[in-house]
Amino acid sequence: MDAKSRGQLQALLSSTALLGLNKEPINHENITAEINKFLLNFQKHLHDVSRISECLKKSNEKVEKLEEIISETKTDLDEERQQKHSLQQELFKLHKMEGELNETNTALRLAESSLETYKADVARLSDVAKNKDGEIQSLNNKILEKDCNTNKLHKTIALHLESISSLEEELKQERDNSHSLNKQIEELKSTHDEQLEKLKIEMGEKVMRVQARITAQQSVLPGSVSSDSSSLDYKEIFKKKMAHVESKHAKEVEELRAKLILSPPFLHQTTELSICYWVEIMGLCGKDKYECSKSNSPDSSSNTNSSSSEEEARGNWGNKFEFLLSTVGYAVGLGNLWRFPYLCYKNGGGAFLIPYTIFLFLCGIPLVFMEMSAGQFAQAGPVGVWSLCPLAKGLGLGMVMVSVYCCVYYNVIIMWTLYYFFHSFSKVLPWSGCGNWWNTDQCTPLGQKVNTTQATAPCLSTDMGDNTTSLNGTVVSYVDGLANATLALCNETLTSSEDIKRPPYPAEEFWECQSIFNIAFIHYLHVYSITRFLSRSGSITDVIELRWDLTLILLFAWILVYLCLIKGIKSSGKVVYVTATAPYILLTVLLIQGATMEGSIKGVEFYMKPNFTKLAEPTVWVEACGQIFFSLGAAWGGLITMASYNKFNTNIYRFSVVVPLINCATSIYAGFVIFCVLGYMANEAGVEVKDIIDKGPGLVFVAYPYAISQLPVPQLWAVLFFIMILSVGLDSQFAMFETFTTSVMDEFGEYFNSRLKKSLFTGVLCLIAFCLGLICCTHAGVYFFQLMDGYIGIFSLLLISAVECIVIGWVYGGERLYRDIEAMIGYKPFIVWRIMWQFVTPLIVFGMFFYTLVKYEAPKYGDMEYPSAAIGIAWLYGISSSLPILVYPLYLLFIKTRGEPLGLWQKILKYSKPLPEWGSKKHHQPQVLSSSLDSKSDPEITPMTSTPDYEVKTSAEMEEISTEHEKLTTDNDCQA
Repeated sequence: MDAKSRGQLQALLSSTALLGLNKEPINHENITAEINKFLLNFQKHLHDVSRISECLKKSNEKVEKLEEIISETKTDLDEERQQKHSLQQELFKLHKMEGELNETNTALRLAESSLETYKADVARLSDVAKNKDGEIQSLNNKILEKDCNTNKLHKTIALHLESISSLEEELKQERDNSHSLNKQIEELKSTHDEQLEKLKIEMGEKVMRVQARITAQQSVLPGSVSSDSSSLDYKEIFKKKMAHVESKHAKEVEELRAKLILSPPFLHQTTELSICYWVEIMGLCGKDKYECSKSNSPDSSSNTNSSSSEEEARGNWGNKFEFLLSTVGYAVGLGNLWRFPYLCYKNGGGAFLIPYTIFLFLCGIPLVFMEMSAGQFAQAGPVGVWSLCPLAKGLGLGMVMVSVYCCVYYNVIIMWTLYYFFHSFSKVLPWSGCGNWWNTDQCTPLGQKVNTTQATAPCLSTDMGDNTTSLNGTVVSYVDGLANATLALCNETLTSSEDIKRPPYPAEEFWECQSIFNIAFIHYLHVYSITRFLSRSGSITDVIELRWDLTLILLFAWILVYLCLIKGIKSSGKVVYVTATAPYILLTVLLIQGATMEGSIKGVEFYMKPNFTKLAEPTVWVEACGQIFFSLGAAWGGLITMASYNKFNTNIYRFSVVVPLINCATSIYAGFVIFCVLGYMANEAGVEVKDIIDKGPGLVFVAYPYAISQLPVPQLWAVLFFIMILSVGLDSQFAMFETFTTSVMDEFGEYFNSRLKKSLFTGVLCLIAFCLGLICCTHAGVYFFQLMDGYIGIFSLLLISAVECIVIGWVYGGERLYRDIEAMIGYKPFIVWRIMWQFVTPLIVFGMFFYTLVKYEAPKYGDMEYPSAAIGIAWLYGISSSLPILVYPLYLLFIKTRGEPLGLWQKILKYSKPLPEWGSKKHHQPQVLSSSLDSKSDPEITPMTSTPDYEVKTSAEMEEISTEHEKLTTDNDCQA
């Protein structure tokens, strides 16, 4: 008994003494005898209490042991699926230990009731315990003896701990045995594959000879029909051919069937492919050995429809090559043509490829691999894929918003490309010379020497026809509802040397529609009904009016996109055969032509000459990382969307490496094409390449078109060039638009259950996007385009990508994603990719995000700065796609699930875990080898599953046991 218990007993005795003061004298002998009797009973009760305490401690030890065994059993269930029998024995032991725990709890409750009785007895007898301190001291001595017994109990506990450590050693030995078993399985798999390959070759030769004989004798077989008959009974013919083959090759048939039955679960696919290959050789199935069930028999058609209804409803790529072309077309965009060459020249030439390649493997390929794997495993778009972590569904919504925003202004580039493409059929290219009505006095053809001692500001041409006015040296005012501007003197002499600039080329004046006083110039064009391409105003606020010609071309561009996407990936998958391959063919043609032009080698040297001192500048590394990140299209949702249309067992690992490598190689290859032409331009103009080079739209719509206009047959080269730009732009547009439609149809698929509804929905979206893009068809359209391009995706994409790495790498788990990939491709990739997802890539992307946030500068158009109001609206427009990352979790926790009887933390834990529908249904449902084979008639050939049934069942049982154990532990804690 401890000091607290002794104090309570003394208090009870003193209170009893006080109560007995007013009573009659007590017989001391009887009291002594009664106290002795009480002490004996009390000692007995204390002994019982100590026994109960020992039982309770043993129970607690058993509970702890039970918890350790349960946690270890859970881990073993995940890692060693082949240990079913041993796990069932462990479960039996756990149930037995639970029974013992229940018995202990019952004994504890009985002891507690007895203790209450004893306390009542103590209260009843405490009034006779006055002046018995000596007896209490003896009782304390006995309590000390009980403490000694407690020490003995601790020793017993130590012995139990030693037994637990021995159990852990046994478990370690079992794990070692499992590792050796895995090695044996791997050896068996390799031996199995070698035997299958040999068997394929031998059976192929033998069965083909047998096939020829069977075909010759087919007419005499009862019930046989011609191969082109619609009522061909494949099952009967298969049985007859099988019997014939067994009679000739019985040994090989038995070996193959034995391997089918005895092979481990992860070898089932290999064995199925062997059977499929065998059946394919016999002429019973189609050419695709993965689809042996695609016969024309009624039995097979019914089963095929049930197993592939999901694929038909959602769609799949026609083949892997369509997926490769679509993904490459999406990744290879206009940035590869108009941004990478400029960055390479600016940041050290060939030395820039060093950080470019490093970030390709540290940031580019890991992000592509992660997104493609998740999309293919889930068979869902960028919104549906986040059933792996419902709290992060806002990431998918942000991806879709970025793609939608980009679709609106990306088609404006296609509009400009089509405008130039249509003008390429002119007899004389309108941007090739200075003799057009829109050219100024300062227009200077390539190669013409310019007197730089007296340069004048560009002015409007003096020859405007009968309806024009000579503007050189005069002042003309216009006042109406559209503009009130003044044209000042044009022939102003520039005396300061720093004001002297290179005179504009004809292509620049075709692209720009502005002199020094641009508003008056545009108003002048409006009054005299003169139309030009861009007709750029002097400010973003000078919208003036829509350009009808650009509006019609933008409408045509959206009609073109709609026709290519009218059937979803079924139509776009065929279009990419042209749009994804044409750029490479045309780039090669243009490279050959550019390499033959004088001065091209000067441009190539300028492009690739390494300057290793640039590598010491942080800006070079940041721009290399940014180019890799934005060019591959990570965090846009397009990679997830396209991978979701793959078949479940597609080797996504291979594509995830090949696509980024092709993208980077294309950037370098396009740089040679661009700089060959820029070298020619610099040679003709007698200036350095750095004075010619430009980036962005200026490179595609000014420098390159003007260069090819100086070649022989310029119309041919212009058509080829703008077809290439159109192909590159359409591929990226297809993927971004498909990202939005796929996300909507995945979320609301019940409303789009017919092809007509899907087509109408796609058409409505194209019409809405066309209306939103009309602002870019105004005279200030180029300003709106630049603001959208500069703010839409820069910050949102970096933030989405960084949070995406955290969610998949840590919340969902890199190891779990590795298991998903293994379920798809049959093996786990190198561990280095998991390290990238969890550590390296998120750190790099977060660093890029904060660096961009600190160093970001508002875009300018030439020397013109945008108003602060326009910049503010652009900021809101840009960060709006990041808001769902925060808003959706709040909506899910406080609005959508407000009726659930769970606390906030419990909801967070619940919705941080994958939903039951996470993953492809093909991953959970059995894969039937061939519906044309009757499993009842041939019991040896059985359907195979991608995952053993017992694994799912055992996992469910363990989850239930874990829940019951947690509840039981909580009850025991409350009782204690």
